[in-house]
Amino acid sequence: MDYPVVGASGSTDTASAAVYNKNCATCHGANLEGRPGMAPPLKGISNHWPSVEEMAKYLANPQGYANADARLKHAGDGYSLKMPAIPMTDAERLALAKWVLAQP
Repeated sequence: MDYPVVGASGSTDTASAAVYNKNCATCHGANLEGRPGMAPPLKGISNHWPSVEEMAKYLANPQGYANADARLKHAGDGYSLKMPAIPMTDAERLALAKWVLAQP
């Protein structure tokens, strides 16, 4: 299933949308809406991340990053699923972070 969501810039990045669909949509929803009590929504989260690079670091080691960041550790308390590390290249992580943060 393809969900090439249009980013805030108005462009559609179908490659990053495909990475999202393959690795993230099951838990975070096809439209980034999240799953109540299971996984948080990702829509409009750009104001919660200092940079695309920081989100990419998180994606490389979600639990390690969250354990070192009290804000993220606390934010995950309300969800039953813990974010797993998903095998992808550094370039895919960076593109995915950029894409997610561009979503309104």
